[in-house]
Amino acid sequence: METYKQTALPLLYNKGNNVLEELQVGTEIECGMKCLLNTCTGFLFRTQEQLDDIQCYSTASYLDYTGTYNKTITGQTCQRWDKQSPHSHGMVATHIPETTLTEAENYCRDPDLTGYPWCYTTDPSIRWRSCDVMRCMAPGTNCRLYNDGTMVPHLHREGYDYFTVSN
Repeated sequence: METYKQTALPLLYNKGNNVLEELQVGTEIECGMKCLLNTCTGFLFRTQEQLDDIQCYSTASYLDYTGTYNKTITGQTCQRWDKQSPHSHGMVATHIPETTLTEAENYCRDPDLTGYPWCYTTDPSIRWRSCDVMRCMAPGTNCRLYNDGTMVPHLHREGYDYFTVSN
């Protein structure tokens, strides 16, 4: 299903240009109220302490993401970049932080400048998927307000809840 990469990207994976504000609040409800007051279209609330850089990137670009996360958004394990099975490909190490595909192992990367980390999967029936890696929240914050609600109405992932606000 090759259209997945273009059509099912959650807002979590954008580079931050749709983020209105990041702030510290006491509860998920307070984060939602801040969203309503700021007329945002969605909010992300961190339900636990910041996950380490394995699952988020702290720079301005996914090209600089050096984490070791290796699962797709749908849970498949990533295929090693230096392998051609189960999916053959023509990727080279031009747009990854590592020098070689071998060094990139099976970590989520953006080798074709798509705009988000992804990988080929080890599942022969699923060629590739985007990865569950997002921009880290700023230190001392737990609420991110968005101005583009292009995501599912509610998404829960380890340590985070995302909600779309209907006006």
